[in-house]
Amino acid sequence: MESISYTSDLPTIKAELAECLAMVREEAFRQREQTARTIHSLQRGVSDTRNRLAEVSATPVTEPKHRDPLMPDALTGLPGRADAEDALFQARSRKNTYAAVLPVDRLALVNSRFGSQSTDKVVRFFADYLQRHLQPKDQLFRWSANAFLAVVGRGQSSDTVRADLSKFASAKLELTLEHHGREILLPVSSTWVLFAAGEGRTHDAMVAKIESFLKSEMHLKDSF
Repeated sequence: MESISYTSDLPTIKAELAECLAMVREEAFRQREQTARTIHSLQRGVSDTRNRLAEVSATPVTEPKHRDPLMPDALTGLPGRADAEDALFQARSRKNTYAAVLPVDRLALVNSRFGSQSTDKVVRFFADYLQRHLQPKDQLFRWSANAFLAVVGRGQSSDTVRADLSKFASAKLELTLEHHGREILLPVSSTWVLFAAGEGRTHDAMVAKIESFLKSEMHLKDSF
């Protein structure tokens, strides 16, 4: 009887353990995002101070060669959030310049199912993909844990730039991951948007618009 009871309880135990593991992974991902937001907040303070100093100096804010970039993102090697905001601030005065916001779809789900190492591989994969397809004069930044931002100056209309970016940014990619000794073909995509760099009455309004897009329901996907 004890043997039968143990056997019948085994699937339940396995299911409970799997659920616990998923919860642990989700909490780890949440904490990583919180850490990233804290770092971005600190970098934003540095960026704001730098902009204020530039405004009262003889050197205009729009002259990027006189400022040093902050520490790059450790995972991708790209400039981070504060440098992205500096680039956006400078781009506000330029015509036909745009900000493409490119989040990685379902990244929290990837972390929950396959762990943080797989999440990092997806982020690096997508960053490399974007770098290969953007033009050399475009600027790519890691905006947040799951999103990239590209400052694009093409001298063209927004419809033309959107169509050009769509050729690769809207592609349905696939990445092969190894998980517990077996290979998994993982779909990778981005539900992205293009804003005019000068959109919004102020720089802060532009940043708020980007954040609102990233928090919208379209990026809360929970299935492949």
